[in-house]
Amino acid sequence: MVTSRPLKVLHFDGSSAAKMLGGPMDTQDLTLWGKVRPEWTFREKERIVELCKWGQPYGLDGFLRMEMNFEIMLCDFSSGVQTVSFLNLAPTRGGPPKWNPPPKEDLRAQLSPSHPPPSSPMFYATVYRVMESGSWHNHFPGDTRIELDYSRLISLYDTATFPSLQSSRFNKKRLEHRLDGISGDDANMLQARIKKALTGNAQGSGVNWKVLMRVITNRYAERLEVLQYILNSTDPAIRDANSTVQVAHRHVRSILTPYTLYSATPPTNNNDLPKGGYPWASPVFELCATTHTTYMEGAEFLSLLTPSEVLILDSIKGVTKEICRVLVGIWAEGMEYGLADPTDKKPPTAFEHSAEIIGRWSKKVENLMAWLDWSHWLRCRPACSYEEMCYLPTWPFLYSKRPFPKADYSQDIDGEGPDESNWADPQPMCIRRVEPFVDEEIMQ
Repeated sequence: MVTSRPLKVLHFDGSSAAKMLGGPMDTQDLTLWGKVRPEWTFREKERIVELCKWGQPYGLDGFLRMEMNFEIMLCDFSSGVQTVSFLNLAPTRGGPPKWNPPPKEDLRAQLSPSHPPPSSPMFYATVYRVMESGSWHNHFPGDTRIELDYSRLISLYDTATFPSLQSSRFNKKRLEHRLDGISGDDANMLQARIKKALTGNAQGSGVNWKVLMRVITNRYAERLEVLQYILNSTDPAIRDANSTVQVAHRHVRSILTPYTLYSATPPTNNNDLPKGGYPWASPVFELCATTHTTYMEGAEFLSLLTPSEVLILDSIKGVTKEICRVLVGIWAEGMEYGLADPTDKKPPTAFEHSAEIIGRWSKKVENLMAWLDWSHWLRCRPACSYEEMCYLPTWPFLYSKRPFPKADYSQDIDGEGPDESNWADPQPMCIRRVEPFVDEEIMQ
């Protein structure tokens, strides 16, 4: 099919098409009913019918979701799209093509242990094509057929709008965050915000937020990763601790060059150094943290922002502030230790504490990168061979052993769906992209 006009769709972010207990459907449930309804997790046909009924007053053509690839759940196949072809394709396992009516049983029956996936080489080749097509959109700019309207974005991490979710997330990893702890008032607020986003006429500021966020990640993602590598490369065969401190500091100095004012120098007398903090470095921090957003601080510009844009702007400011706090702190500490221009006659005092400094800086960078949690750093380590692809396990191909992922079709204790105990924190893995896709003993 091909679109005959731009389609108006509501995007549920994350793995919102994954038929799993534990959260993927939470946002859709709250949108429809104002509460999480886990009993609807596997009722896909009924879900799209209910979503389309709900979205009709807003002129929605469908809903955009993701599992290992993106999908659009269309409400009306005669509106906004045209049929390019309608084919009866041959099965991948051989034999004449035939048409089978859709099964009457629900998805849980299809996932039962009595219906295991086939194990032929052609089956694995076909499954790989599915995962391969999903990988095309893993990195920026994503699926270019989709144009997100950031001026209407709603985030359930907006603690000012949805405060009831804070306590349920405390001391939990991001992948463990759920929406079932939302209060009734916050659920009502979510529905009101969605309605306003779909019916409002606000044009927004016109800022290309996608590009601005990309500018920030481009500037710092790889540089922070290299800094982490330098600080962890303490093998004497590569460089000693003193050299590591110098190399790391020069790396940070070079990053901060666009913000380092000529007047920003530490006191020459160590006795004049303040106890705690680096006030002499404040102008450098200020420039680093605000260069990309300072022009947005005027009252006239702020009046153009939608609530969604205010949230995005605050997020960008918070991210750049934290990055610059860590980097400027490392730079300023190194400057006070004499790492700017060391000489043989006057070695930097940092050499007296090299191991301690490396440990301290390494911890700061590690904590910063964990807090940012950027997808740029989510990759296979070590890198995959040419005959392999780096694959982030995604429903339904989550739990597996190398060299090829497989679906987990086991039932949980209530018989409500697959056992998800092994899916808590999927990590990138190398899978084969040419035969043999699996070990021979697995095939048998």
